[in-house]
Amino acid sequence: MAVKNFIQAIWSKKIQDSLEMKTKLVDYCNRDYEGDCKFAQSVHILGVGDPRTGGYHGEVNYEDMSDVGQILPIDFAEYFAFRVHDIDKAQSVPGLPEKYQEKSSNRLAQRRDINLGRLVAGKCISTIDEETATYTKTSDEDIKVYKDYFIQKQNSEGKEVYERVAKPTKDGILNYYEITDGNYKEGAKNITEASAKTQSAIKTAIDDAFVELNLRNCDFGIRVEIDPATYSTFKNNLVELSTNNPELIRKGVVGMYNNAQVVMSNAIYNDGTNKHCILRTKNAIAFAGQINEVESLRLEGAFADGVRGLDTYGMKIIAQDELQLVKIPA
Repeated sequence: MAVKNFIQAIWSKKIQDSLEMKTKLVDYCNRDYEGDCKFAQSVHILGVGDPRTGGYHGEVNYEDMSDVGQILPIDFAEYFAFRVHDIDKAQSVPGLPEKYQEKSSNRLAQRRDINLGRLVAGKCISTIDEETATYTKTSDEDIKVYKDYFIQKQNSEGKEVYERVAKPTKDGILNYYEITDGNYKEGAKNITEASAKTQSAIKTAIDDAFVELNLRNCDFGIRVEIDPATYSTFKNNLVELSTNNPELIRKGVVGMYNNAQVVMSNAIYNDGTNKHCILRTKNAIAFAGQINEVESLRLEGAFADGVRGLDTYGMKIIAQDELQLVKIPA
């Protein structure tokens, strides 16, 4: 068997557990629904209707219970694949493939969070919809960390396709494309904008966002999610955590504001004009994800083993009233 000590079920579970631990934005999502996370299928999200209330005048009228269902498409597929040469295994300490697996799971976790940040901003395209998106040669002169870049290739049928660049470099930017239009998922409908990127302007915008959520009866379980630059400007307003809880630190919690946890994340979407920070409850966004495949194989034509894994997931805003987007000038 390729790669000593490889057991598919154990590797799949380890990677899935690692993803659950390392995501910050995805960690605070609604995960209570039924279904299996198979790519190009869907999950049914159950909800309940709004009961009526009436004035009592000696008679009670009963209504039937109703449910409100939403469909969550499983339309993201991200993979990792690496080879381990026999000479590498012979000259290295035990556990080299496992170390690569750990780094691969780190990257998959980042991709989940990045796409959730884009979802709130209304700039999220699934891997299924990437095929029909509009691509344009990028005009960037330097790599923008908040963008995906693609290269144009021909498939086996001679058709032009676009493949995401795993590690964009400035040297190759002249050949890169970016998505300029496509089937974007529905983003946040409730938006607050800061007038400037100063401490007072950011505080005013976040305060206004809290007010908007409170007026929609969201006054419990709100979390604030901001990028590192906004945190640096806003941090003097935060109440420090009363304990150095390693679990909270690992989840990116940097303090409290207005009785809400404040989380710092690199996955906050930046379109070059605004950073799209987030206030929300855990019920605002639904997420379903699963490591569908992890397999080991002996590579043909090489003295090496290969390990590859497939992460499939879906995400959707299911409670707009419990989400407020805060645009901070970039």
